[in-house]
Amino acid sequence: MGLLYLAVLGPPEVFHDGSHLTFSLCKAQALLVYLAVEGGMHPRSKLAALLWPDNDPPVMTLLQAFS
Repeated sequence: MGLLYLAVLGPPEVFHDGSHLTFSLCKAQALLVYLAVEGGMHPRSKLAALLWPDNDPPVMTLLQAFS
């Protein structure tokens, strides 16, 4: 499975087995960091509203962005 390392002090950076990962969407990286820092389970509606507060319905935008 490999080691996942998240650097969250300063600009967030993500490494997997020593390789720096890049994301095509900044919000994808933001979502990964948020879930890692907060832990636990979060409903899609909460995550979508957090990332896209102005969209209606935000869950569809979440699903489209990460499909």
